[in-house]
Amino acid sequence: MVLLGMAAEAGGGPWWLALLASIGIAAGLVGTLIPALPGIPLIFLSIAGYAVATGLREITGTALLVMLLATITGMALEYGLGPAAARRRGASRAAFWGAMAGGVIGTVILGPLGILLGPLAGAVLGELGSGRTWQQALSTGWTTAVGLVAGLALELLIGLAMAIYFWVRVFT
Repeated sequence: MVLLGMAAEAGGGPWWLALLASIGIAAGLVGTLIPALPGIPLIFLSIAGYAVATGLREITGTALLVMLLATITGMALEYGLGPAAARRRGASRAAFWGAMAGGVIGTVILGPLGILLGPLAGAVLGELGSGRTWQQALSTGWTTAVGLVAGLALELLIGLAMAIYFWVRVFT
């Protein structure tokens, strides 16, 4: 709590506003690990809300612009790597959407292990539903799932960078 008080004393926003933004950022970081949840946008909106509420004293307009570009890049990675990898293997749209649904369901049921197994199972089921053979479904399902998980990992790294920047600027 000393750090929260220091931020307010140093000319920043009130401690409760920093705490509220930090809760939004933490929720966003969790959201980056679950496919189809808007993790990075929540992180960005939490930081932008704090920045605007404090008159851009600690988080500048330039920093917000960079974070907006990072947010757009992160979203493109999350929703772009899976489909791009799937297209290279000739996967159907059902494989990608199955991977997304499998990621959410797998995470809810299996926790962290579901982040890996859910997209794979969902992509394979999507491919089988599209009339592919088991061998085709496993091949494209694996590629789709790896692309989706890679996108999520990169999105998490971007989200962590944004969070760390915020916390360093506000709490030190």
